[in-house]
Amino acid sequence: CGTGGGKTRALEELRFALLQQKGLLALAYTYNAGMGMSAADSAWAEDSSLSRAKQARVCYPFTVVARLACSLYGQELSSIEVPLRRAVRLFDFEEWDLSRDFDVEMIRGFIIHAVRKLRSAGTTVQEVVVLADEVLKVQEDFERNFGIPPNKDITSVLRKAMLDQEIMGDLRSGLVISSLAPSPLGKTLSERGVVPVELAPLIPEAIVRDWWGIADAKHQDKLIATAAALCDLPRAVQFAHDYIKTRSTTDAPSMNEIVSLMDSVMCRINQRYQPQMISRKHLRAVVFQEEIALDEDAIDSVMNSRFTNTINDFGGKPQIIPTASLVMLSAGAQRRKPGYDKCLVILREFVDNLIVKHKGDVLEWVLEW
Repeated sequence: CGTGGGKTRALEELRFALLQQKGLLALAYTYNAGMGMSAADSAWAEDSSLSRAKQARVCYPFTVVARLACSLYGQELSSIEVPLRRAVRLFDFEEWDLSRDFDVEMIRGFIIHAVRKLRSAGTTVQEVVVLADEVLKVQEDFERNFGIPPNKDITSVLRKAMLDQEIMGDLRSGLVISSLAPSPLGKTLSERGVVPVELAPLIPEAIVRDWWGIADAKHQDKLIATAAALCDLPRAVQFAHDYIKTRSTTDAPSMNEIVSLMDSVMCRINQRYQPQMISRKHLRAVVFQEEIALDEDAIDSVMNSRFTNTINDFGGKPQIIPTASLVMLSAGAQRRKPGYDKCLVILREFVDNLIVKHKGDVLEWVLEW
């Protein structure tokens, strides 16, 4: 799913649930926010005489191990990198046997270190699960800095380390990854492919109960319609909830307040994402539920949440029937010049005026309007 689609939040909730399991160690890291990629991630072997391609092989496991250490020790990335870089100065990378899976062994070595450390302190660890967020950001960064081929799946090193064979004789291991960009379709080092997981849909009626805490509020149908217009983009639901938390009353909302809520959400979406409108061809496919090729334009629409489809077929020439985020389309339409397309005006107006049903497809809504 695309930006704002709930991937990171899903991993956070999963980690919280896993931490409640006895004997299970859950280590989570990301290549986003405070753990985002920086020039330092490409500099682990900068003083060596290795080729750029070999430097990339050396640097990748360090980006993983440094972030796993943050999760294990509860430290900021900068605090972990300082002592790790001191140790790296003692390495002679030219003497490393790069024909071996040293990168895989390094990641496994850290997992073994973490398990042994916890066991020595009396903590039972029978299983370890690594949750890695935005894993393709390192791929994109290394393509720029090292010129690695875009069809080489560097993240398969992590899959091989965690899944291809046992790490310790009595330890089970698992891996959950998320990425805004789709994984490359080329050379992979792991025998384990990616199994896509589709997030559960949000339920408009449940959202309204959670937001307002009242079962039969005035304008109930409008509240459900509002939630329905937002629930295909979890980030929009979060923005709406942020607005509701600022209310000074627990009374049922007025129609003016519902409109103000939508205005607030649309403003924050425009500030955060600067949404663009889809092409006429794709708009037609959305309205009439036509199948389209999953080409670069379609993937871009998924990544930017104009389409709300989950991509789960990475082989051959996949096709999708696009489903659209009404909020993102409306925001994109607002950024176009008036009169761009009559259908865009319809989309914009029925979202702005909250005259959408919480059941049925886009075509039904458009025809009703």
